[in-house]
Amino acid sequence: MATLPSILLDLSLYKEAAFFPTLGQSTIHSLTHVPSQSSIDCGEERGCRKYDLLVASLLPGGESFSSARCCNLYSFSSGHKRLATSTKSFDFMYLPVADIVCIKAFYDDQSQHYVVSMGLVKEEGSCFFNIYAAPRLNDLPERCICLSELAHFPVQVVYTYFISPTSKTLQWAFLLSTSGSLPPPFDLDQDNSNAAPVQVYTKLIDAVLSEVTEKSDGEEEGRQYDSEVPPSTNSADKTQGHKPATSTTVNSVFGVIDNASACSLFPELKNLPLKVVTFMDFLLLLHGDTHYRMSAFGTLDGWIGVGLVNMAGPELKAFYSISHDSAITKLKFFRQFDQSKVHLPVFHLIKIDSTSPSDVSLLVCSGLEPAVVYRCPFQDNPDGGKLAPSSRLVLPQSADFDHVNCACVADLDFDGLPEIVVGTFGQQLLFYDWTSDPHSPTEGSYVLVHQRRMVGAVHSLECGGECDFLGDGTRCIAVLTSLGLHLLQCSHLSDFCVPLLAARLRSLPPNFRCP
Repeated sequence: MATLPSILLDLSLYKEAAFFPTLGQSTIHSLTHVPSQSSIDCGEERGCRKYDLLVASLLPGGESFSSARCCNLYSFSSGHKRLATSTKSFDFMYLPVADIVCIKAFYDDQSQHYVVSMGLVKEEGSCFFNIYAAPRLNDLPERCICLSELAHFPVQVVYTYFISPTSKTLQWAFLLSTSGSLPPPFDLDQDNSNAAPVQVYTKLIDAVLSEVTEKSDGEEEGRQYDSEVPPSTNSADKTQGHKPATSTTVNSVFGVIDNASACSLFPELKNLPLKVVTFMDFLLLLHGDTHYRMSAFGTLDGWIGVGLVNMAGPELKAFYSISHDSAITKLKFFRQFDQSKVHLPVFHLIKIDSTSPSDVSLLVCSGLEPAVVYRCPFQDNPDGGKLAPSSRLVLPQSADFDHVNCACVADLDFDGLPEIVVGTFGQQLLFYDWTSDPHSPTEGSYVLVHQRRMVGAVHSLECGGECDFLGDGTRCIAVLTSLGLHLLQCSHLSDFCVPLLAARLRSLPPNFRCP
């Protein structure tokens, strides 16, 4: 296997380029990213876009009247040989005075709308889940399309796609994990054993055909994301404890679907135990005309399950599980090899040439154990795959610095192969590189090659294929700590990155275009 040579031999060249203190504490689910409005306006294709960071936080101490400054958008640019930054506070409508405990945002290329969702918890214990969508980033706070009061504490929200049974096209869905299987703290005798661990929110007419079609023949036909009647309340809530009255259009098009419909669209959910799901990850694969969805779930007690679904059915092709000894804090599908076969068209699809996703690995972080990589969990091999202990590669020393909170995967040294970065509660960033066996490039181990101490506990990380935060084509690492947001950038770009990029550009075929 041929790999591109790396000229960045020392990952210590990643230096802090910017720091933004946050007003309140964050969680491991408080950091997300979206394409910059300038990239969308210029019509840039997915692989060439610049991205902004959206950061949520808990209410700062003593703040009891507004959540206005608890969600901020950070934009960066590197023009004129200096780093320019911009910060914008998002004051979302229908946002009570509450802690934002989880957030997820993306840009839907099909509808050309920004979409963001967040889980909220008020001081007295009431919980909410809101979804906003708008064609322009600045309009997001005013366009609420779904407002749900939850019976249980929200934990994590992620998004993925399913094939709509009505339109036969890809439709997005938010999957929200909650504390439904745990008894509430004020009533430990209450039985919640039948509560679904994951709820699905999507466009109702694409998910619950029999119920919504009758209701939507006249009133909802042709309705877009935006409400005709804009929301009328803001995060100040005017009166504490006041529950805002929603407009008639909110929740009429998008909302939560029943468990039977959710399991029909996402058959992997049938295999989840009645436990608190602390982390989920999804990866869509396209082979020929067939769409596959890989799913990973981790729970509070260390259980891990992975599923492979043929989305056309949808049909569950395989599901495997294993248990760790502590809460799962991160799951990430990634490809260690054959990066040249990967491109990113719309819908987050990753096209592979093989007939099965057997070359996709799974990174697993559990709080009190070393982080591990399961090599090829869907590989049809009796000696490996299927989350077998024999396919597990340990990231050395990853559990030596207190609780393992987060991780990310990206090609940081420009050799065409990904590196792994692990963040810990002990204020450490740990960088791991793949070392191949001399006799077999696809066999080897992960080696700790660099260690960096941060000023606070590391809560969340963002880096990878969609992490061009500066717009210069190079990757950055966004680090959310207990003190704020840090942006790490490779220093000495002119010495390392520019010559490498120039050499690779010269090697491209004449008809090459950005994917």
